[in-house]
Amino acid sequence: MRVGFVPSSTLESSSSRMRCFWVVKYWPDAMILDMSSPSTPTETVVFQKGFSARVFEQIQTLKSQSRKIVWDLCDPDWWLYPREHERMAQHVDAVVCSTRALADDFATEFPYHSPWVIIDRQDPEFHSTVKQHAPTASPTLVWFGWAQNRSALHGTFGVLEKAWAHGRRFTLVILDEKPDNRMDFFSFPVQHRKWTLERFHEDLLSADIALLPPYPGPVGRLKSDNKKATAGWAGLPVVDGFDYLKLCELIDSADERRRAGLEARRMAETQHDVRQSVEEWKRLIETLTSYESPFR
Repeated sequence: MRVGFVPSSTLESSSSRMRCFWVVKYWPDAMILDMSSPSTPTETVVFQKGFSARVFEQIQTLKSQSRKIVWDLCDPDWWLYPREHERMAQHVDAVVCSTRALADDFATEFPYHSPWVIIDRQDPEFHSTVKQHAPTASPTLVWFGWAQNRSALHGTFGVLEKAWAHGRRFTLVILDEKPDNRMDFFSFPVQHRKWTLERFHEDLLSADIALLPPYPGPVGRLKSDNKKATAGWAGLPVVDGFDYLKLCELIDSADERRRAGLEARRMAETQHDVRQSVEEWKRLIETLTSYESPFR
């Protein structure tokens, strides 16, 4: 059965990249759909995240053509837009979430659905090389993401300042889309670089430690840990910035960075290869086509 994915954004968006484009790359029966086309050449259509009136109209049209509809979600947007999500939930055949916690929250809100869980995973060809850790007097810590999510870093600054005050030397690199919005008011040096997909893996390899605190608050408990897996693919050890002793150990020891980085890479290879997601999607589609959906 042919499957079409409708991404919410471009390859530059991590969720669209991991949950649509890279899945399609390794699945010959799948394709990226352009919903502006008058025809849909697939029997099943996966909508990523969308819930606008336009998306709902597209789903209604597809349902009238006997297409199966899957809704793929990675944020609890129903907290903010409950009516729009209720309308969508009543017309899709299956729901997929990026974490178990997110799926459980969705099922609590919409108990007539039992969401599938397919986690975010990466393309091994994109992360084909691994960091070669070597001794350095001043390791580089890297944080990456959307600039609006820099708030996650705020809880780490006290620990970083403490490490600096006790003689550790390091540089923090902030990698996002707004390098001109500078955060250079600390004792330790901060460099800002513009994130680009083309340079992303190389930028990771130029660092020594990934500083990746969790997204704060209740939303953070539902979100994916795909940043940790991404850093792991590059062979970077990951710290949340809250554990002072662990941070200092990694700053001080190239051997420990190498050991932790190889462990992170092994974890990425065994649990976060997008080809695993393809197999999970195939099982979902097989199940979906074997029963009559109650959602019209």
